[in-house]
Amino acid sequence: MEIKKINIGKSGVNDSVIKEIDNLLRKYKILKIKILMSARQNTEKGIMAEEVSKKTKSKVLSIRGSTFILSKK
Repeated sequence: MEIKKINIGKSGVNDSVIKEIDNLLRKYKILKIKILMSARQNTEKGIMAEEVSKKTKSKVLSIRGSTFILSKK
């Protein structure tokens, strides 16, 4: 199984990022997301992971450092 990777940058969690994550989750079912340093200044990582999860109707599998893994059935 291939795990696709994506980064969240200085623009943070905006509509275009959510749309891209949602599209990738539909295709790959599991996604590894890294929060870059420029995005971490504004929001706590756990809060950002939960926000993305809620907006994409997916589940957070794990959070390690600045990286989290989402899954969608």
